[in-house]
Amino acid sequence: MASILKGDRISLPTATSDPSSPSQGDQYYNTTDDELRIYNGTTWNGVTFFTPFSAAGGTEYESGGYKYHKFTSSGTLVVAGDVGRNVEVLMVAGGGGGGRDDYSGGRGAGGGGAGGQVDPQTISGLSSNLSVSIGAGGTNSGSNGAPGTNGGNTTVTGITTAIGGGGGGSHSNSSNLDNATSGGSGGGGTNGQNGKSGTSGQGNSGGRGAGAPYGGGGGGGKLGVGNVGKNDGNAIGGAGKSYSTWASATSSGDSGYFAGGGAGGGGQVSGAAGGVGGGGDALNGAGQANTGGGGGGNRNSTAGSGGSGIVIIRYLIT
Repeated sequence: MASILKGDRISLPTATSDPSSPSQGDQYYNTTDDELRIYNGTTWNGVTFFTPFSAAGGTEYESGGYKYHKFTSSGTLVVAGDVGRNVEVLMVAGGGGGGRDDYSGGRGAGGGGAGGQVDPQTISGLSSNLSVSIGAGGTNSGSNGAPGTNGGNTTVTGITTAIGGGGGGSHSNSSNLDNATSGGSGGGGTNGQNGKSGTSGQGNSGGRGAGAPYGGGGGGGKLGVGNVGKNDGNAIGGAGKSYSTWASATSSGDSGYFAGGGAGGGGQVSGAAGGVGGGGDALNGAGQANTGGGGGGNRNSTAGSGGSGIVIIRYLIT
């Protein structure tokens, strides 16, 4: 089989199938399969060309030898080229909404639990696109005395789901309600009621609410249990966890932290601060967006909504 030199290139023979009676080293271009083939003395083999790995999706950053993709809303990481790259995924779910105190009773309101934070998971040999769904923060659109709703789950194709934070508990003027909810981290309780549990590995329980004068318990955070309500002040939300390298590289988080619990609120005592990691303060404090922070509890007509979740994907640049 003969090649032909054409100025700045070599023109190879073409065929729709492997030629007969080849010699070792013969080459041709197969027009049926669109590939170059070389005869090794026994069989014809297609030549595989290397195409560098690439990915697109979310907001993209490069820092410290890594490429980062930050998703603050649902989307897809689209991969191409030399698939099989190892990638790391950090996930946080939406935080729970804070509870509402019954205004006339002054009985306290629990803080929303932080959204579950899943420590970075490695996907080995990524070979297909990743679908990303970001959990929304929980709310409290009910009447006075209503608990907060749970935050939404955050998911990425094929790996552990981050569970939305639990809603903060409430207390009505006429009944002692045990209505905080469990989640990634649990919502804080009210008026002597315990806060609810978190999900193992993702968060912690909410704090117990105090009796008279009824300080609400703080919502749980990734690293800290929500503080117990106090008779002389409401409870600080549980602390989140720092991923300062990821946060700094992608302009994310609350001073490098994610998944802080919302503060307990309401009652006849002063307000408190949310947990570091985006937790909302008492007195209408919403959890910080894209941190999974829990919403702050409140005695007024509204309570703090939880902060939405986030997904950050990174891989080495080579």
